[in-house]
Amino acid sequence: MINGRHILAERQDIVYRAPANERAAPVTMPAAAEPSAEATRVWQVVADSTLLMRYSAMTFNGHRIHYDEPYATTIEGYPGLVVHGPLQATLMLNIIADVLGRMPKIFRYRGLAPLISGAAFQVEARALPDGGLSARVISAQGVATMSAAAETG
Repeated sequence: MINGRHILAERQDIVYRAPANERAAPVTMPAAAEPSAEATRVWQVVADSTLLMRYSAMTFNGHRIHYDEPYATTIEGYPGLVVHGPLQATLMLNIIADVLGRMPKIFRYRGLAPLISGAAFQVEARALPDGGLSARVISAQGVATMSAAAETG
């Protein structure tokens, strides 16, 4: 609260995979997403191991899937290091703010699939008919890994 005004509300529904006893089954990736022809703005981003380590340090996230590739691939079953969901959300919020020229009034996001580091991915924003914006993160393989909606109200 600032000056008696509530300025931020946050709700998180976090889902974790079950712990692996010895080796996790490989993670299955969903089908490719169609690129948006109506994208208002598109950014190309590469989340390399250095960025993931720095983001983990900055957010005090010690999960090894973000910085320990042998662990991520052998124990957790991912094809590589996993890009943080909050990092993807931050990129979507920033592209929306860039399009708007300010922060949106409401921002909601949802993880759809793991994003594996090592190749460029896209962050795209699209204006909606109601004046809001939507955003997506799309992997190099064309899979939508995260989506967001923003209200400008």
